[in-house]
Amino acid sequence: MRQSLNRLNPSSNDKSDEGFALPQILILSIALGVGITALLASSISRLTSSKINSLEINSRNASYSAITNLRALLNNTKGPLYYYWLSKVCSDNAIDVNKECPGGFMSPANKEIWPGERNNGRFPDLSKLFWTDSGNKFCQGSRGCVGRQVAPACTYSGTSNGGRIAWNNYINSLSGVIDNAEDSVGHNLANSTRNQLQSFFIKSLDYVGTEQGGETSILAEGFSRTNSGSNPLASNNKIRVNVGISKLVSDAGFAFISAGENDLDRDSSLYLGKFLVDGDKTGSIIWRRNVKDPNECVHLRAKTNVFNSGGLPANSNSEGGLWFQPLLLPGDPGHTDPFNNPGTTPHKMGDVFCTRFNSTNPNSKCRDLTSINRQGTRTGKVEIDNLFVKGEGAVFTVLTDDKNPVTLEVSGNIEISNGGKFCHNDFRSGINACGTGNPSNLTIIIKQNNTPNQAIACSNLNGGINLTNTASSAPNSFLMSHTGGNNENFSAFVYSPDTTFTTTTLNLPYYQTPIDKKAPNFRTTRQLVVAEGAYALVEDPSSVLDSDKEPILIKYNNRTIPFSNTSHNNPLGDWKIIAAGEKQRGQRNHPSNIMDDVILIYNTRFGHYSIYGIVKNNNVYNIALNNVNGKSFFRYLGRNLSLNHQEMRWINSYYGIDLKPTKIKPINIDGIAWVKNLCLDNRNTVNWSFNKDTKERLIERYGQNMNFGVPYYRGKVIASWDTLRDFDN
Repeated sequence: MRQSLNRLNPSSNDKSDEGFALPQILILSIALGVGITALLASSISRLTSSKINSLEINSRNASYSAITNLRALLNNTKGPLYYYWLSKVCSDNAIDVNKECPGGFMSPANKEIWPGERNNGRFPDLSKLFWTDSGNKFCQGSRGCVGRQVAPACTYSGTSNGGRIAWNNYINSLSGVIDNAEDSVGHNLANSTRNQLQSFFIKSLDYVGTEQGGETSILAEGFSRTNSGSNPLASNNKIRVNVGISKLVSDAGFAFISAGENDLDRDSSLYLGKFLVDGDKTGSIIWRRNVKDPNECVHLRAKTNVFNSGGLPANSNSEGGLWFQPLLLPGDPGHTDPFNNPGTTPHKMGDVFCTRFNSTNPNSKCRDLTSINRQGTRTGKVEIDNLFVKGEGAVFTVLTDDKNPVTLEVSGNIEISNGGKFCHNDFRSGINACGTGNPSNLTIIIKQNNTPNQAIACSNLNGGINLTNTASSAPNSFLMSHTGGNNENFSAFVYSPDTTFTTTTLNLPYYQTPIDKKAPNFRTTRQLVVAEGAYALVEDPSSVLDSDKEPILIKYNNRTIPFSNTSHNNPLGDWKIIAAGEKQRGQRNHPSNIMDDVILIYNTRFGHYSIYGIVKNNNVYNIALNNVNGKSFFRYLGRNLSLNHQEMRWINSYYGIDLKPTKIKPINIDGIAWVKNLCLDNRNTVNWSFNKDTKERLIERYGQNMNFGVPYYRGKVIASWDTLRDFDN
């Protein structure tokens, strides 16, 4: 007889004659044949008065052996066999498929949708099946997309390249489990003196549930026959056992980074650049994408554009790494209020712009969240429209602890750049230790108003943001290009699966920094910012009016201008905007009669500087292409200008434009980011801490629902019952 489960099951004992049958039952069965005492007979429920009763018990035990073997095989064997808990399977031995096999199989036309079409005697290739895309959330009209991949096609990548998972090998090795040959319990040796022989069939597996968990119903049939005569006495017993299936995520599987919102994102949703993992160095980067061609597996690490693969987790040591599968993201975590106070409302901050001139003011919005009572609300939920922290000395500070977590809901954009810092600190450390707050105590959620689209992606040239469509609006963006000094970091849980997170620093000689509005002759402090992945300006960062701090897009020929490296979608070509300015109080008209509202642009190829006029219309600033009201729309300044050059001094005093040399510093992040696009670049080194404590604290705050990452599945018997018994003489 076949012994396929015994061969596959790592816990089977080749030296045992009984296999998984209970030795006590076999001993008692032998004892019954020779009539040992009535006391032993009562210990097996008084069913040992005849050979038929003995056979009945052993056939039932054979059925349980089938379940035990299969459960051990799928739970304990190394490799991805645990994914088969999620399958519907029908055996070659199924006599009445309507009664013995699962329902719900798909037609040949829809065979790619889970659970696939019925193929008796063969397990499916789960990497070629897809969860139904409810609401078209993942496919978004992508050609050839039917849903999210049920099982991965690739192994982990990390310090070494991953490879394809040999699903056909696993399928072939499992063929003996559900074929038309009985599997014996133990080994039927020649000249065996055993009174009875046991065997079984696995009839079917029927999973009911989702990728989050469910139940698998296993139908097994066990047999017991006397080991003598040409027509041995036989008994068979069918049982059905429901196995509860739980999805688990290990420390190595937990996702510190997730990128990719839908199938259209594909290769443009993750750019790692100079990425280095820090901390415990155990965890995963989930690239949420289907991999239909397993031959891609060995090349996927290169597609992330990681410069130093040695900086990734050691996938060969089961420390995690890069995982390619569109796993289901948890829903919006919302906010947990440890005090459970009814009737409290979020603290509304409107637009916040932090500079070195207002960051130290105790009454500034940049310091609002340093108070333990959060301005009268104990929920810790804070609503912000836009958050900009720009220039050296600019700081936005949040204080938290385990009893006072904060959730920032941002309806617009975030930009932390050019020396500005976002300091999430623990209450015990106060405002002087940037990044001491536990990431799980600060959640940042960016609320998008527009429907999902692909207008923002990662540039595959040098990293950073790229606008794929400059003629339409794009989702809001999160730019974090500065985190502080060597011992400072940005710490938070960023949950914004439809937002682009980037650390881009452009290769420009200067950047614009805010000017103190109180300085002599300065009427305005107009500032260049990044919003929706594009260039915009803020009229007055120091104003008390939110309308003065809202970003206004700058366009050229009605096209937005990408904040990215030069690409074919950039309407300015090799030109980049460095600053925005406005004619200051008391300034006489310049001899060139240049316009009052301007931008300073720089040619990245030749080093030229120029001034262009801008005109506001319908809450958008358009770059002027002609003279306006008799004033010139353009002035060429020169090439490779120092800050002491007369042209640079002139634009500083006339337009209120203050420039500083661009500095590149490492970016330190201790946190979690589940976003649409994660666009690092090839200029900034990003040190990202993967710490087990962060995972554990996040789950303590939100529960197991936030234990998102690479899954494995475990089966536990929860109920069983007989379905049929037959006896033949």
